[in-house]
Amino acid sequence: MNSISFIGAGNVAHRMAIALQEKGCIIPHIWNRTPAKGAKLTRILNSNLPASTSRNAFGAGLLTPVPTGTPTVCASSLTDLLDSDMIIIAVSDDAIPEISRALAQQVHNAVLCGENEHLPIIVHTSGATDISVLDSLKNEGCKCGVLYPLLTLSKSRSVDFKNVPFLLEANDSKTMNALKKFCHILGSEHYECDSHQRLMLHIAAVFSCNFTNYLLSLAFETAGKEHSLLRPTTLEMIRKSFSQSPQAALTGPAKRGDMMTIEKHIKTLEEAGMTEHSEVYRLLTHKITERNKR
Repeated sequence: MNSISFIGAGNVAHRMAIALQEKGCIIPHIWNRTPAKGAKLTRILNSNLPASTSRNAFGAGLLTPVPTGTPTVCASSLTDLLDSDMIIIAVSDDAIPEISRALAQQVHNAVLCGENEHLPIIVHTSGATDISVLDSLKNEGCKCGVLYPLLTLSKSRSVDFKNVPFLLEANDSKTMNALKKFCHILGSEHYECDSHQRLMLHIAAVFSCNFTNYLLSLAFETAGKEHSLLRPTTLEMIRKSFSQSPQAALTGPAKRGDMMTIEKHIKTLEEAGMTEHSEVYRLLTHKITERNKR
């Protein structure tokens, strides 16, 4: 698997494309619905190509860096991607069905014209989207699968993919082996799971990541400029939750049933006009109390 093209130029495509290029893979094409965004990722990839030096064309004797290797092209058509070994659909969940149908039509046309001797493996990167969304491509003879990185990826923050577990699903064993090879290239852990298992883990990640982030935003607002003081206790709670269990790590007035402190907290929030904060505090305290009773 030497050539891997991307549909999409967001956070996932950005980080995966750069990491794959650093591991020696060719990224022949980037296609994005907004060409300017695709062109930006293309420029980044091409600027990262290794360079040799050559004499300045103007005869000044200066050495000028010259990129080597295969450059990435911002594709104008999905057809351009079909010569790749793999196509990764890294777009929003809502856009995957439309992209799949459009790509399937291009595969159909290429097969009719005899333009492609081989068809690429086509995968999406969504945690919440069933593999069946790729059935139109499967029906055209493409090998299909899912490569879901179970980590929040960002353009602004580099990531070591050794710390990124991938959840894999494929229509057949040959494709699964190709996905495992993909993970091996990045040095990533990988786990086989079906679409329902992946969906449940995606939901779990929303609880552990997105909802925790929301609660931290409430905590930061409550603490004000001193919010950095929350770092030690928050990180210690996370460490204990994973080394023991969340229930074992749980502390606080709701765990102790300290109603006097709970009412004081809620009253203070309400007096400060922090209605959202008091509502969430009251709800979560109630749920923690119910769980402790069970």
